[in-house]
Formats: sequence, C-alpha cells, structure tokens
Amino acid sequence: MENLNQTSQEVVQDTLPYTEGPIGNKLDLIDGVEITPISQKLAESFMATAKTGSLSFLKDHQVNFNRDGKYEVSRSMLDNMCQMMKDIKATYLTFNFVQIDPKDSRIKLNPYSEGKMIYMVASLQTSDKETIDGNNYLIMNADLNLSIKDLKISDQSLKDLSKLYRDHGHKVLTKYSNKENTICISYHIVDLINTLSKDPCEKFKVNLCEITDVQNVVSDTSRLRWDRYRRFFETREKQMTLVFTTDTGYYDMGSLYP
Repeated sequence: MENLNQTSQEVVQDTLPYTEGPIGNKLDLIDGVEITPISQKLAESFMATAKTGSLSFLKDHQVNFNRDGKYEVSRSMLDNMCQMMKDIKATYLTFNFVQIDPKDSRIKLNPYSEGKMIYMVASLQTSDKETIDGNNYLIMNADLNLSIKDLKISDQSLKDLSKLYRDHGHKVLTKYSNKENTICISYHIVDLINTLSKDPCEKFKVNLCEITDVQNVVSDTSRLRWDRYRRFFETREKQMTLVFTTDTGYYDMGSLYP
C-alpha cells in the first residue's frame, strides 16, 4: 500500500509506538506514470505464474488451498482491524499462514478437496512482531453474520494451526522454491490506513501469489526503483506472497518472513 503524506504519518506517529515502516506498496517500482501501472503488471504476473507454478505444485503434493488460490476479506473487517490496532497501539497486521479445516463454521471457503487447507490468520502485533493479548482472527472469507469476537482464536489454536502448515504446506513450498518460503506477511498500520482511506471497495480480493522475475516484467529498467527492487524482490523469486486487488488497485504491501 502506498505511503501516507507526511502530515498523516505524523498523526499516526504521535499515537503508535512503531520503529520501522511504513512499507508502502511493494508493486510500485517505477518512477513516473504509465498507461498500465507497473503494480498491475506485476500483480498479474504473480497471479498467472502461481496458477501454473506453485499452486500446481501444491496440488500435486496434496496441499489444499481455496479454489484458484483466491480468498477475500471485507472492508468492514479491515476497518474493524484498523480501529482495534489504533485502540491497542498495534503496529502490524500480520497474516500467519496456517492449514485449517475448510469446514470450520466461522469461515466460508471453497476448497478443491476436503482436506486441511492453506489459510491466513490475522494477528495484531507490536513493532517487535509480538501478538497483543491473543488478538488472532479468522477474517479471510469470514461469515459476516459473526462478530469479531466470534472470529477470535487463541494463541494456542494459532500455534497448532501454524504447526500443521510448517509440517506440510511450508515444506512443500520450500521444496518448490529451493529456499525457505513464506510463513507470515506483516502489513504496517500506516499502509492499512492509507489504502482504506483511498479505496472505496466493499471487499478486497486476496490472491495467493508467487513472486516472479520482476526485471523481466519491467520493460523500462531505467526507471526501476532499484533500492525498492533489491529490498523487496531481488532474492524472493518463487516465494509466496499475498496480492490484494480491487476494481481500482493492486496492493502487495507486506514484509515476507520465512
């Protein structure tokens, strides 16, 4: 997600104890304006490559995921998360990769099979990536008839679900990429505030994606923001990420943690 202007950042800094960030939209790597934004080009590349690459590999190794690697989260859920982060002075909204029973009554998933499947649990965390007071939530594809309280899970439940992922899905993804693959993705609160203030959508589509060879997608490397490219993508090829899409934007604003 793109950075806020300086004034908005100062307001957040006055109330939140963060020590790094905001991250900004990682897909924004070109200086200047293009007819087709580079964020769209990269997002489409990440999604298309995942379909024939990592998602196909997961399927072949009996690791389930929501159909076509597509999830969703409502704007109201993200608004609630953002307000809770402000209330408890959280810095990061971290999505922890887990494997979960797709028949869990609190969520509405559409898996291609009935076995445990890859899912992302949202946790509200400090600047040191410590979860605050067991604030872990099932907000992806959540049953909107349920309250945030109903969607909360304990630290122990998250630990158990995370272990399922580390013992199965994560090992398969690491085999696929020949490097430690993604365990969680953290979104800075400033980036979250910025996107929610700019994008009027009612829900965000969330795509389980694979980082591709970014330089091959960027046609004009003379305008490539090399510092951002090296920080976010240079060593990340074949690792999983999440790309949020709406009718008006493409966002990959998190830091990946293997």
